[in-house]
Amino acid sequence: MSEDEIPDFNEALEQEYREFLKDKGVRINCELCDSTDFNVITDYRNAHAAVPYFQNAEGLVNKIRIPCMVMSCVNCGNIRLLSQSAFTRWKETRPAEDPSDVRS
Repeated sequence: MSEDEIPDFNEALEQEYREFLKDKGVRINCELCDSTDFNVITDYRNAHAAVPYFQNAEGLVNKIRIPCMVMSCVNCGNIRLLSQSAFTRWKETRPAEDPSDVRS
């Protein structure tokens, strides 16, 4: 897959994102239209927010690349970026699931 293609849907990872947002008390509803239907770009290895910064008034010196989890509202297209590091820390520190705990 080229970098320009939209990544495949990953239902398990999207569910983990939803659990992360719920655990952190983040309102899942879109800020613009209040929809709860959104897509998550799950191939976050290539998703970065680029924050430019300047050394002087003559121009761009460098940019900071921040790995992000990217969510897009299905209804209105609003895009939400959240730091991937917060999700990674949450995933690493949450208790492991008990494999004998079968939920219906």
